Amino acid sequence: MPEPKRLVAKQMTETATIDAMLASAMRGQAAQWTGEGVTQVWDRIAFHGIAGALNLCRNQLSDWPIRILNDIGQEAQIAALWEETHRLCVAKLIQHLAERGVETVVMKGTALAYSLYEDASVRRRGDTDLLVKPSDRKTARDVLSSSGWIMREVPHGLVYQETWLFKTGAHFVHELDLHWQAIDGPTLQAILPAELYFEEAVPLPNLSKAAMAAPPVLTLVQIALNQAWHQTHGYAVNETKVHGGERLIWAKDYDLLARSFGQRDWSMLAEFCEKVGVGPIVYAALKTARNAFHTPIPEEVETQLAPQTGCPEIQAYLAETDPVTRFKTDLANVHSPAAKARFALAQAWPSAAHLKEKSGAAQNWSVAGLRLQWLARSFIRLVAGRKPS
Repeated sequence: MPEPKRLVAKQMTETATIDAMLASAMRGQAAQWTGEGVTQVWDRIAFHGIAGALNLCRNQLSDWPIRILNDIGQEAQIAALWEETHRLCVAKLIQHLAERGVETVVMKGTALAYSLYEDASVRRRGDTDLLVKPSDRKTARDVLSSSGWIMREVPHGLVYQETWLFKTGAHFVHELDLHWQAIDGPTLQAILPAELYFEEAVPLPNLSKAAMAAPPVLTLVQIALNQAWHQTHGYAVNETKVHGGERLIWAKDYDLLARSFGQRDWSMLAEFCEKVGVGPIVYAALKTARNAFHTPIPEEVETQLAPQTGCPEIQAYLAETDPVTRFKTDLANVHSPAAKARFALAQAWPSAAHLKEKSGAAQNWSVAGLRLQWLARSFIRLVAGRKPS
């Protein structure tokens, strides 16, 4: 075996050993230190987002190096402070939006943190995803602005969401992603239409009396799609992209969701997956939870999910690494001519900051020159169907 392949195989074995140790600790079992380096273990803890979860089970980590135990404790303290300041500003915003008649639905990590986790700070995340109806976008922006939030320049490629920032007095800058579709990519929007979130939303009183959360079945499907996306496209940890989507914090999400489900929820999940063609994706997500946390999956549900073949277009889209191909697929799934035009313009007209970031040797060009270069390259790729170099 060539040396590079041996090195990769060795790294994969070490990673698997570390992940097994971390999962064991999160299950409440004694997790004997593997002997791997502290740096490698900490990198995996950061990737999985589980410092808070490990801090809750320190009794299982008796033989771990004191340095990493201290790091876990410190990270958990920071997360707890972040959580309290984040909760205050998000809860206040949701209340202000409700007073203006804007319905909201909290999605993904924050919804899970305040519905299934005993301590919301254990569900580490970088922001809150908040869904509003398209007709309420202007009012929502007005409320955000008047509440002290500042809109960040929209990253290129995002069309149906935007990020708002809130600076606290505790040295934190909180982020909120304002959505008017549950998922930004038009190809996936038909799977999880925003209307369903509002029709089936459930109260989220641990966050705010005015807060509503995405229904659990849709949440499981959405985070499973999210994991499948990151499996191909990587996940950013401390500004470094790490490939692989099987994060233990997501597996814990599936585990807690599954354990909260009643028979009706399981039936709805199986029927929904078959209807929209995401059975294999959801089943794979549930299996990651079972592998890590021994999550119970009802036999009859497994019998329904396992043989489902899924929608080839969705599976191909999630696995596609070429942005031009994804753009063509998304454009085909935008139905009205006006919406197609807006979507195409958003992709073809990136911000000046994005152009300069991607320009490389052309950093000294004018914005107009960079834009012409971008449009020319995009046209060539679109016509030729070539992947970007």
